[in-house]
Amino acid sequence: MYDFLSKNPFGFLATVSPEGPRVRPFMFQFEDQGCPLFCLSNDKEVFRQLKEDPRCEVAFCLPRLVGDAAD
Repeated sequence: MYDFLSKNPFGFLATVSPEGPRVRPFMFQFEDQGCPLFCLSNDKEVFRQLKEDPRCEVAFCLPRLVGDAAD
């Protein structure tokens, strides 16, 4: 997993708020003792949301997909 995250650090973090779900772009920072770490500021809404309700999801994908659009 960490090999994938180091090559594809950009993803999305989903949190819960009283208004409903919130999804935002996020970047994997580093791993510490088998735990992936994400940095955020304690003055951000995402920090408050995670303190109030720690349920969250993260999703990562390759940074670039190439193809043709079809009807």
